Amino acid sequence: MSETISFEIKALQSDATTPIPNAEIQLENSNLGQNPKTDSQGIASFEIESTQHLKPFRAKLIHKDYQEYPIQDRVIILNSMKRREKPLELRFRGKLDNFAVQQIKLEPQTITLKDANNEIITKNFYKRGDTLTFTASIDTSKAQESEIKWAYKILNEKEQSLLQQKDSKTYNPLNKTTLNPTINNIPSELKQILQDKDNNAYFSNQSAYTIKDFKNNTQELESLYKGKTLTITIPTSFETSKQQVAIAIFAYKYEPNWQVCRIIHLNDYPQITIDCTLAETLRAYTRQDNIATLGWGVSYICQRLWHDNPSDAKELSELIYIDSHSPDFMESIPNATMQKIVKEVLPRIELKEIVRKYKDIADKTYQEQQRIHKDFEAYKQRYNFSRKKYKEKHIGLNASGDMIPFYVELDWDRFYMQFPLMKNLEKEMLNIQIEPIYIQTTGMPTGKYKNQSKILTLNFLHSMQSFMCSKSDILYQALHNKTASNMQVVANLNAIASNPKGAKMPKSISKNIDSKTHTITALDIEYEDINHTIFSIKANDMSLAQAQKDMDSLTPKDLMRHHMQYYSISDIDFGLEYKLSFEEKSNQAIALYALSGKFQIYYVLDSFEVERINEKEIAIYPTQIKAYIDDSFDFRDQPMQFVGAWDYEKISFLTKTSEYQRIIYDNAVDIVNKLPFVERDKNTSKDFKEVIMRNQDYQNTQKYFNLGCDFLVTSPTFKNIKIPKDVKFKNLFTIIITLGEYQ
Repeated sequence: MSETISFEIKALQSDATTPIPNAEIQLENSNLGQNPKTDSQGIASFEIESTQHLKPFRAKLIHKDYQEYPIQDRVIILNSMKRREKPLELRFRGKLDNFAVQQIKLEPQTITLKDANNEIITKNFYKRGDTLTFTASIDTSKAQESEIKWAYKILNEKEQSLLQQKDSKTYNPLNKTTLNPTINNIPSELKQILQDKDNNAYFSNQSAYTIKDFKNNTQELESLYKGKTLTITIPTSFETSKQQVAIAIFAYKYEPNWQVCRIIHLNDYPQITIDCTLAETLRAYTRQDNIATLGWGVSYICQRLWHDNPSDAKELSELIYIDSHSPDFMESIPNATMQKIVKEVLPRIELKEIVRKYKDIADKTYQEQQRIHKDFEAYKQRYNFSRKKYKEKHIGLNASGDMIPFYVELDWDRFYMQFPLMKNLEKEMLNIQIEPIYIQTTGMPTGKYKNQSKILTLNFLHSMQSFMCSKSDILYQALHNKTASNMQVVANLNAIASNPKGAKMPKSISKNIDSKTHTITALDIEYEDINHTIFSIKANDMSLAQAQKDMDSLTPKDLMRHHMQYYSISDIDFGLEYKLSFEEKSNQAIALYALSGKFQIYYVLDSFEVERINEKEIAIYPTQIKAYIDDSFDFRDQPMQFVGAWDYEKISFLTKTSEYQRIIYDNAVDIVNKLPFVERDKNTSKDFKEVIMRNQDYQNTQKYFNLGCDFLVTSPTFKNIKIPKDVKFKNLFTIIITLGEYQ
């Protein structure tokens, strides 16, 4: 006996709040024999036999004032609908005035994931040789099916950029097409789609405007392809001079118009990783691996926020997707279970704008950005920007050489510390061990316990000592006035904004370590303004109160990676976790790596105590350190740098291939990049059973499609690391400063 499944669909206007009453809703491709109408709340109710549970349905609205297909047109899976507690909300845009063709729908290519509860997802990657089917939504009062003509246009980079500039009236997130006033409604240089003798459609190089005069072009008119549905195979030789191509498909009666077109991106390889990451999230969710679901799911969201937004966006208003819980983003997810995971399981992820806290330096900051951009353009002419040794000079710059204006936040405890890899490293990166024995010449505190802290290295202590030496006058005056115990180090946001790359590490240090007390005395320090303008010392009661206020309002993004020490979560850490752990933890390590790759934890001195030793020397004891994460979601390393391997026929991650490529290929990247015959602007052919992804694929998406918005990933708060007030520790981490003339 078959099961009857009941569910509801809610029709809303494009504002996502106003219901559409008294509209008929059809489920295409279903033969259900029922087309219920919506009630006053826009809700239509359905009852369907579960024998059709694997068949995808299409929702279609029949109403004189609204377009037939939803703004986010996707498949509906009955098996997922029966798990819904609320109506499926679909938004419909009002009809376009005087348009015979209202919309163009691209029929989806779906795949059933047998190892993920038979979930069905849509494959969104298109290449040469693919057969695509388009359906025109027609206003039958203005045209018949036999009158609809089809045309196409190869978009240049400027047209793509203009089309993606947001206009809420014509905004279509799924189509990634928006109108800009500088774009004429009638495209120029439009090419016609013709029909061969076997009634197949094909791309022609013939201009669409040569056939407008019906009387004098009867023969040409007869060769036009006409009809409501267009099925066309993209020729393998199509635009062979370009690996990445954007095609606009038009359907019309009299004149084509940008408001009624469909944009197709050929060889948009990052879309493969998006489709596969969605599938891996569903697989992890099916096997109830909450940690892997978290890693893959957050990776999916971040990939979408990167890929679906314009690469040249500088303000939030220019972005297509901002918030993972927004209706636009939720409805664009091509699977109902994934929508539930994003809404109910994963943290809310939102792109935010990096805004300076001090208005008086806004103009200087803009001028600084313009200067950096100008220098960067000249710099690119001299060096390969992707070479690793030059990369650090441009941290914080996007692909265009501008400052990265956006960031997202991932919480320490609710995200990073959920993964076994991070928990295993917690003692090293977020704690100060209380029984180190001595400091080796390597600078690492060691002791009888494993996983000793790697934070307070000699490098960090030298960094702090250099900073203290530059502030010796302030320290002495505070000590003389007996206010030293209240001192605090704070970040100077004005200095950060006016000199974003001002913090540098010491060039060299001649040091002496007392073998008995283990205290460090610097004999000679050569440094490059190490944090001297970035951090300042506050001592008196008034400045300390303001310092505490500033510190409370400070977030990791404000520091822009300024630090005195860092700890790297490296490829080796991920590799050991993957190889030496049980399968579940290995999967979780891969899921985290899919999002972050290797990244760093940064440390800055927060507070300290000062003690006078004699008339000319003071001792400084660090008492608290702040740790934070600042990573970037971009693909700006060497073009041939390996990113991942995927099986696009099965929509899955290839673990073994990725492991092999990671080990073998990375060692050869520098050599390959030096070869003069390497054409890094072109993708090599890819086997879709083993798609090897490299940074070049992502860089090409930015270059040819104006998609791929770089952003930063930070922890929203600092981790405060307390240094125990232990006698052994005081002796170990004492920094002696000679005050010289200050007495």
